[in-house]
Amino acid sequence: MVTTRLRIGGQPREFRGDVLSQLSFLLAMSFALASIVFFGARLGLHYGLLRAQAETRRPVAAKSSAPAVPSVDLVAAAELPSPDPAQPVTLGVLASPGSHPNSVYLPILMYHYVRVAAPGDKLGFGLSVTPDNFAAQMAWLSAHGYTPVTMRDAVLMIEKQRPSPEKPIALTFDDAYADFYTAAVPILQRYGFTATSYVPTRLVGLPDYLTWDQVVELDQQGFEMAAHTEFHVGLGRANLARARTEISGSMADLESHLGHPVTDFCYPYGSFDPQVVQLVKQSGFLSATTTLDGTWHDQSQMFTLTRVRVGGAETLDAWSRTFAPTDHGWPTVSSFGAASPPPAAARRTGVASGSEAVTPSPSPG
Repeated sequence: MVTTRLRIGGQPREFRGDVLSQLSFLLAMSFALASIVFFGARLGLHYGLLRAQAETRRPVAAKSSAPAVPSVDLVAAAELPSPDPAQPVTLGVLASPGSHPNSVYLPILMYHYVRVAAPGDKLGFGLSVTPDNFAAQMAWLSAHGYTPVTMRDAVLMIEKQRPSPEKPIALTFDDAYADFYTAAVPILQRYGFTATSYVPTRLVGLPDYLTWDQVVELDQQGFEMAAHTEFHVGLGRANLARARTEISGSMADLESHLGHPVTDFCYPYGSFDPQVVQLVKQSGFLSATTTLDGTWHDQSQMFTLTRVRVGGAETLDAWSRTFAPTDHGWPTVSSFGAASPPPAAARRTGVASGSEAVTPSPSPG
């Protein structure tokens, strides 16, 4: 029998046993500490508290033939011009279509997970739609004559550069979770639907996220792969240099892998302010979506587009009533005078113009 005395927390502790059991104890402790460091680093990367080195932060699947993505240097990003405070920025949602003759009614639905959330995970449940419920929702859209469009097409319709189908709707999926590929896409393809996935590019390839091979494949199948920063950082709380890098870097990542321009953006957590909006414009994007609630859109608000959040607790009827007109037919500006309210689905809280601008509260997105 071997007796070993170790000093732990300033107090001597005695351990008896053979050498093998003591070595096993030390190995177990080492493994536990390494696990804490590893998962702490993962959380830091996810929330933008840490930045990985360029050679390790771009996990690309081995089979991908896409070129390597150029790194974005903080110093170079800081050399970009500062936002112009004199340029007006419109925040908020359209309160009424009557005062905006060019506004368009086009619901943009906001999804996150398509999965069965783990028991007790309240936040995950609120962000998750089960595959069965998602299938029922897509069947409802098909039965009621809706035509899903990508955000790229939605932008052209809002700007009146492309004819709109009778009932357009945009389906957006935030964060590029793996279940978009495994659960949502097969259901979408069953009905011939398309969608937009907002991709935080430096999380691609990590567990529970899409791989670059899947991102490229989905793009080739007609799904829009749009930008969602690099590390899913709340831009309204980041300094300008970091915000520039997150915004322009996500565009560079996607364009390098996909081989074509990426024009649409989404603010993580719905976090933005006027300076962030200007940075998105300066980076070359043509639109940006928020987590603000609304279904009417105007050309002056292309960088603060509103959406309709889809949660895990909604029945099919409750889900459809968040965006579907009930008794007026498909809404158009001509359907309502300036003093007439839009249908129930379009009555959203918010403000209408830049003179009444608001800064949204961060929320999952």
